[in-house]
This record gives sequence, C-alpha cells and structure tokens, in this order.
Amino acid sequence: DLKREIMGVIKGIANPDFQTLLEKRYLCFLSWEKIAVDMGYDLRYVHKLHTQALEECTIPVSYELDMKRH
Repeated sequence: DLKREIMGVIKGIANPDFQTLLEKRYLCFLSWEKIAVDMGYDLRYVHKLHTQALEECTIPVSYELDMKRH
C-alpha cells in the first residue's frame, strides 16, 4: 500500500525529470551516484533536482491524518 501511495505522489508531479529521479530513488532504491549516471547529470545537480522535486510533492490527506495519530 505504501509503495502504491508513493507512486501516486510521484505521478502527481508534472515534471518528468522529477518523476524519474524520485522513482529511481524511492521505488528502485538506487544510489545518488547511480541516478546521476543514469540521468546524465552531475551529482550536485541531482541533489538540487531532488530538493525541487520534493517541493512539488503533495502528501495525501490520509497519510497526514495517520501521522497525527502517532
């Protein structure tokens, strides 16, 4: 279920580079170095893209409510 929610959050992002980066990191569990090589970017640029991609993420309401219960 969590993997499905993560995929839903990633698919909700319009930028395809952001989607690719987040999929490689959080669904394929690739290292930052491997992601940089796969995408053809400098490692520092991948970290910058990651920050931007996270800013585009919208956390589902159900997850937010669940976290408040703990």
